[in-house]
Amino acid sequence: MDTGWISSIGSFVEEFGQATAKFVGVKYALPVASGTAALHLALLALGIKPGDEVIVPALTFVASVNAITYVGAKPIFIDIESKTYNLDINQLEAKISQKTKAIMTVDLYGHPIDFDKVIKICRQYNLKFISDSAESLGSLYKGKPTGSQADVSIFSFFGNKIITTGEGGMITTNNKKLYETARFYRDQAKNTKIHPYYHPAIGFNYGLTNLQAAVGLGQLKQIKKLVAKKQAIAKEYNCLLKNIPGIITPLETDYAKSNYWMYAILVNKNKFGCTRDQLISYLKTKNIETRPFFFPIPLLPPYKKANQDKRFPITIKIASQGMNLPTFASLTDEEIKYICQIIASAQKSSNG
Repeated sequence: MDTGWISSIGSFVEEFGQATAKFVGVKYALPVASGTAALHLALLALGIKPGDEVIVPALTFVASVNAITYVGAKPIFIDIESKTYNLDINQLEAKISQKTKAIMTVDLYGHPIDFDKVIKICRQYNLKFISDSAESLGSLYKGKPTGSQADVSIFSFFGNKIITTGEGGMITTNNKKLYETARFYRDQAKNTKIHPYYHPAIGFNYGLTNLQAAVGLGQLKQIKKLVAKKQAIAKEYNCLLKNIPGIITPLETDYAKSNYWMYAILVNKNKFGCTRDQLISYLKTKNIETRPFFFPIPLLPPYKKANQDKRFPITIKIASQGMNLPTFASLTDEEIKYICQIIASAQKSSNG
């Protein structure tokens, strides 16, 4: 505020990008207006165009898929696997066609995918690799931060993310050309070398403001503390929920260290005694806010017709059973205990 530069021109935008690049371990990071804008720009920078196909998991936030549609490409959905809820890598090769140009993975609720396995397939079939890491900033893959593994990765700084700028996003990459192309389209495709207002292509107003970037810098300084708090919350939940029949707690694989952006559980109706939706409603009466998993994207109206003859059994099952418990950074141990006691009481009353 003191600098007087609060719009998209200002030193903090560049500083935030540089600080994020250093934290993630890449050469380039581009601050943008949102995680969705980051996805859109990443696809443009990779040259994804109408008629191309991009493989994407069937369970994700809709922005992952909408961005593919923005550039005129076709999303090819793949079922998730039942442990991490990420794209099932074992089904990847069967989905690759002559039109496939890229694979987009999603680190759902903060748990990284097995990047090395995806990279191997991308190299074998000459495909681009986009990592939607919107939810996994601060998570580790084989000891290294997410955001450095794919050709291009994106993060989100929406209000409920690990760190926030209110709304915002970031593109990370080691490819200078990808970075410069994304930056070109971010700033209304402007070429100031020819003229201050020369625009040789259709661009977008996708810049992050200097004010937001300053907030982001302050947030980034706290990220290790915030991730540690989320991990401690998850550990407490694991301990208190492990003996409640029908509640399946999240798994963390050997290759990953999750930031536990969301603490995601499954509710097995047959063992617990009531459905996920019934548990959500019961918790709401006790002033505990929760939320269900994302809705299966192939079943949404914009994508349903093109996928009506396809089946995604794991996605459908997980989406119907999954819910996220409170994990905000100021959550106390007493509040966690209260939440778990209410869940246990719901289970007892259902079977009572």
